Amino acid sequence: YVAKASKQKAHVIIFPEDCIEGVIGKRLDLADSKFKNRNFFITLAKKYKIDIITASFIEKEKEKLWNTSYYIDSTGRVKARYRKMRLWHPEKKYIKPGKKLAIFKTKYGMAVMIICWDLAFGELFREMLKKRVKIIYCPSYWTYEDAWRGNKKWNKNAEILLTNTLCQTRAFEANAALVYCNAGGTLKIGKWKGTLLGNSQITFPYLGAIKILSHNKEEMFVKEINLDLLKDSEKDYKLRQDMFKTYHPASSNL
Repeated sequence: YVAKASKQKAHVIIFPEDCIEGVIGKRLDLADSKFKNRNFFITLAKKYKIDIITASFIEKEKEKLWNTSYYIDSTGRVKARYRKMRLWHPEKKYIKPGKKLAIFKTKYGMAVMIICWDLAFGELFREMLKKRVKIIYCPSYWTYEDAWRGNKKWNKNAEILLTNTLCQTRAFEANAALVYCNAGGTLKIGKWKGTLLGNSQITFPYLGAIKILSHNKEEMFVKEINLDLLKDSEKDYKLRQDMFKTYHPASSNL
């Protein structure tokens, strides 16, 4: 896929969360303690002259496990490392949460990486707005069964609705392009079976999703984006300007 993206003149490629070993579960021996995955992607970035968001894999450092993603530029330089802050519930049993966002400069503007369930927490996106982030990269490993009660009882497409809503809302409140890359296919962890959403998309203020894969099959797309739009949405909505104001709500007797 890296070779294919490079041939199509793509500048950046992103992979989904858990893209190497999948969810390792009890196979803790699969955690990478020697940076083999990172170094493999460095080699690819240099060979094909393309920026890579490695998506995530489990790294072991100082006897602790982290869900980790890297941004590697086209020269092979590691621009940022991010460790997932908001862990999905089963991950908490064996993975440590990261402590801060990875916000960094690229030749395309200020960028940030988050991973999957981070998307649900609005305070992270207010921080991005403060730091004038223009591109949010979000690798993900989201299934239809994440909300298994709602899936069975209320809406079988509840997680499609949720990820679409979150992508559009977060792009708006951070005033940024949001690149959401989710895994497809099926998975089995012990006795548990799941179906991944797919639903990868690029989302903007004003426009919503400018490209979306409305299926969960393996596929890659290349899409050019125009960040000039963000200048207009900032002028219209003035989110950053209002965020620094102090409000004093009038008291009332009810």
